[in-house]
Amino acid sequence: MRSLSAVYRQANYRTIIADFLRKMIVLAALMVISYIVFARLTFQPGQGILHLRMNHRAPFSAVISGIRVDAPQTLSTIINIPPGRHFIQVYAAKPASRQGQMDLTYSGYVDISPNTETFATVLYGTGQLCVDDERPVGFPAPVYAGAYYWPMSCMPHDCQTMQPGQVFPINNRDFAVLRHTIRNAAFEDQRLNILRQAAYYHYFTSAQVAQLMNLFSFEQSRLEVAKMLYPRTLDPQHYYLLHNELTFQCSREELSEYIAAQRW
Repeated sequence: MRSLSAVYRQANYRTIIADFLRKMIVLAALMVISYIVFARLTFQPGQGILHLRMNHRAPFSAVISGIRVDAPQTLSTIINIPPGRHFIQVYAAKPASRQGQMDLTYSGYVDISPNTETFATVLYGTGQLCVDDERPVGFPAPVYAGAYYWPMSCMPHDCQTMQPGQVFPINNRDFAVLRHTIRNAAFEDQRLNILRQAAYYHYFTSAQVAQLMNLFSFEQSRLEVAKMLYPRTLDPQHYYLLHNELTFQCSREELSEYIAAQRW
């Protein structure tokens, strides 16, 4: 039989080994957390940096590819923004406004190149965004106080980027807001005007067009919606489905004739 001291020594060895393993697990977890935090708060090669400001230096906020990137401020720096074409909406304070009222002053696209700092200015009241400069990101990458770091993960589609020249339909969140806004308008002509404004900035699918048509009471309005959005629809091969949203055969024939005329 083993002596009592040998048993104690073996138990002590097991305790030491177990304690060592616990410490190694904790150390590994801390290293993983540190890596995630470091990666989150540093520039990642292959991504881009966007510096955005208003020409009249008023506070503004921006929504880029469905992601609200900042509280209102006069200069916004977004780090690790994925390269590609992003849909951006800029809401700026009115000049000399004391109530802090924010207007949608730009709604369009900005192209981000990999490993590049893009400096852009939104011209208030013109609906234009000007790219002032593009510079390669230095090494080591500069550190900007108060910068916004693009989330390492985001909801699919809402933060989807596009290659130059590529477009996507309006995302689900913006589409829900658009439907709600149209539904709350009191008159049919007001609803058409709201949709006309949205169509200037967004693209749609045939299924989305069908949902929008159902927000209108009159046949003539639904027909006008179908005509209005045809040039902004990304899957025109499915446009025949909209015939189901029209009551009268003459309206369906008019829509078919309109589409045929657009092709030629």
